[in-house]
Amino acid sequence: MNRRLFVLCISLAIALSLVSTRNASAQTDPPGVDRTHYWTYHLENPVLHFDNAAVRDQFFLGYVSIQVDSLARLVNWVMKDNSPVRDTILHYTWWNINTKLPNRASAILRNQFGNFPIDIGDLDFMLVPATKNYPAPAPPQANHYLCYHAQGPAPPPIGHDLRDEWRVDYQSVGPLQFICVPCWKQHHGIVFPPVDTLTHLAVYAIQPASERFAASLQDQFFPNYNLALQDGDEYLMVPSIKELIPTDVKRSTWGRIKQIYR
Repeated sequence: MNRRLFVLCISLAIALSLVSTRNASAQTDPPGVDRTHYWTYHLENPVLHFDNAAVRDQFFLGYVSIQVDSLARLVNWVMKDNSPVRDTILHYTWWNINTKLPNRASAILRNQFGNFPIDIGDLDFMLVPATKNYPAPAPPQANHYLCYHAQGPAPPPIGHDLRDEWRVDYQSVGPLQFICVPCWKQHHGIVFPPVDTLTHLAVYAIQPASERFAASLQDQFFPNYNLALQDGDEYLMVPSIKELIPTDVKRSTWGRIKQIYR
């Protein structure tokens, strides 16, 4: 082997090693988070049901009133690239909030796709702990989440294996759409505090397609029997950590932070 070819082989080996290291790093969940991922199935016939609750979180430090008006999606656990599922009984229901409370914030989001700045907007929906096809006296003791519009960079265009008890898929993950924040919920005089204030859920666009599945759902708002399916616009929820950027940070400083995390 001549010297030029030897140097080329060594350079290629180093490049492949760097790519492998970067991909491995990108797949590492932040320490301490619940590593369970979720993906969504929309209900063929969304359930109209009005109910009121009081909620608070990192953005609304005192309780504020919200009204949910419709159950739109089942949020099912999913194994992403063989990721662990801590509790296969725990599911979530996706309730639309018709009181879209205004909000503006900036944060650094950290998850298996990297560290990057995001912009957080108005409140949109709530995730409520639920069971599926499982007779239970009460829904699981787990986080409620308030979910806000969010903007941030898309993950690398790499395909991922996704699998739950129904189906297997292979998807690239699209841009960030929402960020779900642990919250306190007060409903009918009962307060439901978060059990894990560290784990947030970053919600990314995906495009799966499935057959219809019968799903009997039970949560604290409404027991319901419905048909669920994936068809077009759905979402993958990735465990994440969020660090808010103080609102009084000057624009020039925020620009430097963006440069650091690009």
